[in-house]
Amino acid sequence: MTMRIETLFVDGALARRLELAEAESGASCAVALARQRPDSGAAVESIAGGRAVFTGVGSPLSQATGVGLDGEVSAGEFARLENFFFSRGAAVNVETSPHADASLFAHYGKNGYRATEFTSVLVRRVDASEGDVAERGVSTGAAVDEVPVPEKDLWVRTVCMGFAEHYAVTDELMEVMGLFGSISGATLYLARVDGAVAGGGAMFVRDGIAGLFGASTLMEFRRRGVQRELIRVRMDTARRLGCEIALTFARPGSVSERNLLRNGFAVAYTRTKYTRELQAK
Repeated sequence: MTMRIETLFVDGALARRLELAEAESGASCAVALARQRPDSGAAVESIAGGRAVFTGVGSPLSQATGVGLDGEVSAGEFARLENFFFSRGAAVNVETSPHADASLFAHYGKNGYRATEFTSVLVRRVDASEGDVAERGVSTGAAVDEVPVPEKDLWVRTVCMGFAEHYAVTDELMEVMGLFGSISGATLYLARVDGAVAGGGAMFVRDGIAGLFGASTLMEFRRRGVQRELIRVRMDTARRLGCEIALTFARPGSVSERNLLRNGFAVAYTRTKYTRELQAK
Protein backbone atom coordinates (compact mmCIF):
# COMPACT_ATOMS: atom_id res chain seq x y z
CA MET A 1 0.00 0.00 0.00
CA THR A 2 1.34 3.44 -0.91
CA MET A 3 1.65 5.93 1.92
CA ARG A 4 -0.54 9.00 1.54
CA ILE A 5 1.57 12.13 1.94
CA GLU A 6 -0.09 15.47 2.60
CA THR A 7 2.06 18.42 1.63
CA LEU A 8 2.20 21.09 4.32
CA PHE A 9 2.42 24.71 3.23
CA VAL A 10 5.02 26.29 5.49
CA ASP A 11 4.66 30.05 5.81
CA GLY A 12 6.45 32.40 8.17
CA ALA A 13 4.08 31.69 11.06
CA LEU A 14 4.50 27.92 10.85
CA ALA A 15 8.26 28.26 10.37
CA ARG A 16 8.44 30.29 13.58
CA ARG A 17 6.43 27.65 15.41
CA LEU A 18 8.72 24.88 14.16
CA GLU A 19 11.93 26.73 14.97
CA LEU A 20 10.79 27.74 18.45
CA ALA A 21 9.72 24.18 19.23
CA GLU A 22 13.32 23.11 18.67
CA ALA A 23 14.72 26.22 20.34
CA GLU A 24 12.76 25.53 23.53
CA SER A 25 14.14 22.01 23.63
CA GLY A 26 17.70 23.33 23.53
CA ALA A 27 16.87 25.97 26.11
CA SER A 28 15.43 23.31 28.43
CA CYS A 29 18.68 21.35 28.12
CA ALA A 30 20.68 24.40 29.19
CA VAL A 31 18.40 24.93 32.18
CA ALA A 32 18.81 21.26 33.13
CA LEU A 33 22.61 21.51 32.84
CA ALA A 34 22.70 24.67 34.96
CA ARG A 35 20.67 22.88 37.60
CA GLN A 36 22.78 19.70 37.54
CA ARG A 37 26.16 21.41 37.25
CA PRO A 38 26.05 25.08 38.30
CA ASP A 39 29.72 25.58 37.45
CA SER A 40 29.02 24.79 33.76
CA GLY A 41 28.07 28.37 32.94
CA ALA A 42 25.03 27.13 31.02
CA ALA A 43 22.70 29.98 30.09
CA VAL A 44 19.71 30.94 27.93
CA GLU A 45 18.51 34.32 26.65
CA SER A 46 15.58 35.31 24.45
CA ILE A 47 17.00 37.55 21.73
CA ALA A 48 15.41 38.94 18.54
CA GLY A 49 12.51 36.49 18.72
CA GLY A 50 14.71 33.41 19.16
CA ARG A 51 16.65 31.62 21.90
CA ALA A 52 20.39 31.86 22.45
CA VAL A 53 21.70 28.80 24.29
CA PHE A 54 25.10 28.15 25.85
CA THR A 55 26.05 24.75 27.24
CA GLY A 56 29.82 25.03 26.84
CA VAL A 57 32.38 26.11 24.24
CA GLY A 58 32.15 23.75 21.28
CA SER A 59 28.92 22.12 22.47
CA PRO A 60 26.48 21.32 19.62
CA LEU A 61 23.74 22.97 21.70
CA SER A 62 25.62 26.28 22.02
CA GLN A 63 23.80 28.19 19.30
CA ALA A 64 20.87 30.47 18.61
CA THR A 65 17.66 29.31 16.94
CA GLY A 66 14.53 31.14 15.80
CA VAL A 67 16.22 34.54 15.47
CA GLY A 68 14.61 37.00 13.06
CA LEU A 69 11.22 35.31 12.80
CA ASP A 70 9.46 38.08 14.73
CA GLY A 71 10.38 40.79 12.25
CA GLU A 72 13.25 43.26 11.91
CA VAL A 73 16.38 42.57 13.95
CA SER A 74 17.85 45.84 15.26
CA ALA A 75 21.56 46.54 15.47
CA GLY A 76 21.22 46.54 19.25
CA GLU A 77 19.60 43.11 19.33
CA PHE A 78 22.21 41.70 16.97
CA ALA A 79 24.99 43.08 19.16
CA ARG A 80 23.34 41.47 22.18
CA LEU A 81 23.25 38.16 20.33
CA GLU A 82 26.96 38.35 19.58
CA ASN A 83 27.84 39.40 23.10
CA PHE A 84 25.93 36.44 24.55
CA PHE A 85 28.40 34.05 22.92
CA PHE A 86 31.59 36.14 22.71
CA SER A 87 31.42 37.03 26.41
CA ARG A 88 31.45 33.29 27.15
CA GLY A 89 34.43 32.57 24.91
CA ALA A 90 32.36 30.92 22.19
CA ALA A 91 31.85 31.46 18.48
CA VAL A 92 28.45 32.74 17.36
CA ASN A 93 26.41 30.04 15.62
CA VAL A 94 22.90 30.89 14.43
CA GLU A 95 20.59 28.31 12.88
CA THR A 96 18.74 30.50 10.41
CA SER A 97 15.44 29.86 8.67
CA PRO A 98 14.97 31.25 5.14
CA HIS A 99 11.80 32.84 6.57
CA ALA A 100 13.88 35.12 8.84
CA ASP A 101 13.64 38.87 8.29
CA ALA A 102 15.99 40.29 5.66
CA SER A 103 17.61 42.54 8.28
CA LEU A 104 19.23 39.48 9.89
CA PHE A 105 21.00 38.53 6.65
CA ALA A 106 22.16 42.14 6.28
CA HIS A 107 23.80 41.92 9.72
CA TYR A 108 25.56 38.72 8.66
CA GLY A 109 26.93 40.44 5.58
CA LYS A 110 28.19 43.48 7.50
CA ASN A 111 29.84 41.43 10.24
CA GLY A 112 31.77 38.77 8.38
CA TYR A 113 29.58 35.72 8.95
CA ARG A 114 29.91 32.61 6.79
CA ALA A 115 27.58 29.71 6.07
CA THR A 116 28.95 26.62 7.81
CA GLU A 117 26.14 24.04 7.66
CA PHE A 118 22.90 23.28 5.86
CA THR A 119 20.02 21.30 7.36
CA SER A 120 16.83 19.96 5.85
CA VAL A 121 13.83 20.73 8.06
CA LEU A 122 11.36 17.90 7.49
CA VAL A 123 7.72 17.75 8.55
CA ARG A 124 4.83 15.32 8.46
CA ARG A 125 1.27 15.94 9.53
CA VAL A 126 0.12 13.77 12.44
CA ASP A 127 -3.20 12.40 11.21
CA ALA A 128 -5.21 11.06 14.14
CA SER A 129 -7.31 8.87 11.82
CA GLU A 130 -4.41 7.41 9.87
CA GLY A 131 -2.90 5.06 12.42
CA ASP A 132 0.00 4.27 10.07
CA VAL A 133 -2.25 2.15 7.86
CA ALA A 134 0.56 1.82 5.33
CA GLU A 135 2.88 0.39 7.94
CA ARG A 136 0.54 -2.03 9.69
CA GLY A 137 1.47 -5.67 9.28
CA VAL A 138 4.99 -4.84 8.10
CA SER A 139 7.53 -6.64 10.25
CA THR A 140 10.88 -4.86 10.42
CA GLY A 141 12.49 -7.30 12.85
CA ALA A 142 13.09 -4.45 15.27
CA ALA A 143 11.26 -3.82 18.54
CA VAL A 144 11.15 -0.34 20.07
CA ASP A 145 10.27 0.47 23.68
CA GLU A 146 10.27 3.55 25.86
CA VAL A 147 13.40 3.77 28.01
CA PRO A 148 12.88 3.31 31.76
CA VAL A 149 14.90 5.59 34.03
CA PRO A 150 17.50 2.92 34.96
CA GLU A 151 18.37 2.48 31.25
CA LYS A 152 18.98 6.15 30.47
CA ASP A 153 22.78 5.70 30.46
CA LEU A 154 22.41 2.75 28.07
CA TRP A 155 20.37 4.97 25.74
CA VAL A 156 23.02 7.71 25.85
CA ARG A 157 25.84 5.29 25.03
CA THR A 158 23.86 3.61 22.25
CA VAL A 159 22.85 6.81 20.48
CA CYS A 160 26.35 8.30 20.74
CA MET A 161 27.91 5.12 19.33
CA GLY A 162 25.43 5.25 16.45
CA PHE A 163 26.78 8.70 15.57
CA ALA A 164 30.43 7.64 15.96
CA GLU A 165 31.36 7.95 12.27
CA HIS A 166 30.30 11.62 12.34
CA TYR A 167 31.04 12.69 15.93
CA ALA A 168 33.70 11.48 18.34
CA VAL A 169 32.14 9.84 21.40
CA THR A 170 33.43 12.26 24.01
CA ASP A 171 32.37 12.87 27.60
CA GLU A 172 30.98 16.22 26.43
CA LEU A 173 28.79 14.57 23.77
CA MET A 174 27.59 11.99 26.30
CA GLU A 175 26.65 14.77 28.71
CA VAL A 176 24.75 16.69 26.03
CA MET A 177 22.77 13.61 24.98
CA GLY A 178 22.05 12.82 28.62
CA LEU A 179 20.44 16.24 29.03
CA PHE A 180 17.61 15.25 26.71
CA GLY A 181 16.44 12.71 29.24
CA SER A 182 16.18 15.44 31.85
CA ILE A 183 13.87 17.87 30.08
CA SER A 184 10.12 18.09 30.40
CA GLY A 185 8.22 16.75 27.41
CA ALA A 186 10.99 14.41 26.22
CA THR A 187 10.72 10.64 25.85
CA LEU A 188 13.60 8.27 25.05
CA TYR A 189 13.36 5.03 23.03
CA LEU A 190 15.63 2.01 22.55
CA ALA A 191 15.42 -0.34 19.58
CA ARG A 192 16.37 -4.01 19.83
CA VAL A 193 16.90 -6.65 17.16
CA ASP A 194 16.67 -10.25 18.36
CA GLY A 195 16.97 -8.91 21.90
CA ALA A 196 20.20 -7.01 21.27
CA VAL A 197 20.29 -3.21 21.60
CA ALA A 198 20.48 -1.85 18.06
CA GLY A 199 19.75 1.87 18.21
CA GLY A 200 17.76 4.60 19.83
CA GLY A 201 15.90 7.83 19.38
CA ALA A 202 13.98 10.49 21.28
CA MET A 203 10.94 12.70 20.99
CA PHE A 204 9.99 16.01 22.55
CA VAL A 205 6.61 17.72 22.44
CA ARG A 206 6.16 21.50 22.29
CA ASP A 207 3.13 23.50 21.12
CA GLY A 208 1.48 20.57 19.34
CA ILE A 209 4.71 19.64 17.55
CA ALA A 210 6.39 16.27 18.04
CA GLY A 211 10.13 16.68 17.52
CA LEU A 212 11.82 13.44 16.47
CA PHE A 213 15.54 13.68 17.20
CA GLY A 214 18.61 11.84 18.41
CA ALA A 215 17.96 8.76 16.25
CA SER A 216 20.89 6.52 15.38
CA THR A 217 21.55 2.87 14.63
CA LEU A 218 24.61 0.84 15.58
CA MET A 219 26.65 -0.08 12.51
CA GLU A 220 26.06 -3.84 12.73
CA PHE A 221 22.26 -3.40 12.78
CA ARG A 222 21.83 -1.07 9.82
CA ARG A 223 19.43 -2.04 7.03
CA ARG A 224 17.38 -4.02 9.55
CA GLY A 225 14.41 -1.64 9.77
CA VAL A 226 15.51 0.03 13.02
CA GLN A 227 14.91 3.60 11.89
CA ARG A 228 11.55 2.76 10.32
CA GLU A 229 10.35 1.23 13.56
CA LEU A 230 11.65 4.18 15.60
CA ILE A 231 9.67 6.53 13.34
CA ARG A 232 6.53 4.39 13.54
CA VAL A 233 6.52 4.13 17.31
CA ARG A 234 7.17 7.82 17.83
CA MET A 235 4.45 8.77 15.35
CA ASP A 236 2.02 6.53 17.24
CA THR A 237 2.95 8.32 20.46
CA ALA A 238 2.53 11.70 18.78
CA ARG A 239 -1.02 10.72 17.76
CA ARG A 240 -1.92 9.61 21.27
CA LEU A 241 -0.66 12.92 22.62
CA GLY A 242 -2.75 14.90 20.14
CA CYS A 243 0.17 16.46 18.25
CA GLU A 244 -0.52 18.11 14.90
CA ILE A 245 2.88 18.00 13.20
CA ALA A 246 6.00 15.84 13.44
CA LEU A 247 9.30 17.66 12.97
CA THR A 248 12.80 16.36 12.36
CA PHE A 249 16.11 17.32 10.76
CA ALA A 250 18.68 15.72 8.45
CA ARG A 251 21.65 16.58 6.33
CA PRO A 252 20.57 17.29 2.74
CA GLY A 253 21.08 14.23 0.55
CA SER A 254 21.91 11.95 3.48
CA VAL A 255 20.70 8.40 4.11
CA SER A 256 18.72 9.77 7.06
CA GLU A 257 16.90 12.25 4.82
CA ARG A 258 16.10 9.50 2.33
CA ASN A 259 14.69 7.28 5.08
CA LEU A 260 12.50 10.10 6.36
CA LEU A 261 11.18 10.88 2.88
CA ARG A 262 10.28 7.20 2.46
CA ASN A 263 8.35 7.37 5.72
CA GLY A 264 6.05 10.24 4.85
CA PHE A 265 8.14 13.30 5.74
CA ALA A 266 8.67 16.16 3.31
CA VAL A 267 11.32 18.88 3.25
CA ALA A 268 9.70 22.10 4.49
CA TYR A 269 12.79 24.22 3.85
CA THR A 270 16.55 24.15 4.16
CA ARG A 271 18.04 26.26 6.89
CA THR A 272 21.59 27.57 7.17
CA LYS A 273 23.93 27.84 10.11
CA TYR A 274 25.80 31.16 10.03
CA THR A 275 28.99 31.41 12.06
CA ARG A 276 31.34 34.11 13.28
CA GLU A 277 34.42 32.89 15.09
CA LEU A 278 35.60 34.45 18.34
CA GLN A 279 38.24 37.03 17.47
CA ALA A 280 41.63 36.67 19.18
CA LYS A 281 42.51 39.65 21.35
